[in-house]
Amino acid sequence: MTSASETAAESACCNPVIIRNIFSKLKNAGLLNTKSGNGKTELDRSAEEINLWAIYTAVESGETNEIFKFHQNTSATCPLGSNIHELLTPYLDDAVNALKASLFAVTLQTLIDELYKKIK
Repeated sequence: MTSASETAAESACCNPVIIRNIFSKLKNAGLLNTKSGNGKTELDRSAEEINLWAIYTAVESGETNEIFKFHQNTSATCPLGSNIHELLTPYLDDAVNALKASLFAVTLQTLIDELYKKIK
C-alpha cells in the first residue's frame, strides 16, 4: 500500500521526506491528522474551516522579517545600508498584511471546488 506522503510526493515530483516534513508541520498546526498503524492521513477539521493563511503559516513563517530577509551586516557608514531596513519595513509589513488578508479569505474548500470544476 502506498502512503499518503508517497502519493503526494509522486504528484509533486519530490522526495516523500519533504512531504512527510510538511505533513508533520500541518499536524502540529492542528490541520492534519495522521493515524499510526493504518497510515491514514486526513484533515483535522473541515476544508471549509481551513484557510490558506493557516496552511501557509503552518509551513512557513508569517513574520515580515522571515518572509523578507535582510542582510544583517550592512555598512553603518552607508546612508542606504544603515537605513534600508527601517525604510522598507513599513511597506513590507503592508505587503505581508495584504498577503495575509488574501490568503485568509480563501478556504481549502474553495480550492477543492475550483479543482472539481476544472477536471470535469
